[in-house]
Amino acid sequence: MKHMIKVKTLLFVLVIALSSCNKAPKCSIDTPADNQTFTIADSIFVKVTAEDKDGSIAHVSLFINNNLHAKVEESPYDFVIPSGTLTEGSYKLKIEAADNEGKVGEANISIVVNPKLFTIGEMYDVGGIQGQVYKISDEGKHGMIRSLDFVKLSWGNELDQTSAQDENDGVANMNRIKNNFNIENYPAFKWCEEKNTNGVSGWYLPAINEVVDMHSVKTQLNIPFSGEYGVWSSTEQPDETGNAFFKAFNLDSPFNQKGSKYKKYVVIAVRKF
Repeated sequence: MKHMIKVKTLLFVLVIALSSCNKAPKCSIDTPADNQTFTIADSIFVKVTAEDKDGSIAHVSLFINNNLHAKVEESPYDFVIPSGTLTEGSYKLKIEAADNEGKVGEANISIVVNPKLFTIGEMYDVGGIQGQVYKISDEGKHGMIRSLDFVKLSWGNELDQTSAQDENDGVANMNRIKNNFNIENYPAFKWCEEKNTNGVSGWYLPAINEVVDMHSVKTQLNIPFSGEYGVWSSTEQPDETGNAFFKAFNLDSPFNQKGSKYKKYVVIAVRKF
């Protein structure tokens, strides 16, 4: 009897010993390199090698500054950090590879994200938002972009006063229309607002001086207009509320033009970055 107990005890100890021999998976970050530098406009591709010689890989997780970014359960163990996800700064990337018994191996690197310095006329493509830069500040860290598409629409289907009369802030004019009127009756505003979908925000119909900024660099933008064309602003004319301001891009005149809100002119959405 004592012999049987000793055998069972020995078997139990052996099972425990064998299970404790399970080693954590080995993993490494192949790309990017440690301390590699990117800009906010870059998509960062993280390629990982993970293996478990005494079992199998259950999943591999990517953490950014200890916050879970993504998890994959099958090879290849590749991740993407989309452009615009990270702001300027230093980040720690950590990979955790877990095996079928719960053992975890990890690897770490650091990366640096710098601002992207844009120039006028450059294409902007950050975080799924695309446009063309027409104004910059802070040496190109910030500025304005215009939409890559445009359309001819009327300013509004009504001639009533809206008080959307700010000459510098198109967002203020946009909000006045959205908050006080049925935007369905203001086609130019509606077209710009419809760009703010699927997590995207910030597009609006520019105020007249924001259109003037675009006009001042029109040769660098190469907008494919044809014939005579005016570009609507969101600024209503204060003393003639049936009219709104537009800018004739086929003219080099320093003066702004005004037209009936019923008139169809070019509509271009703008956005700050």
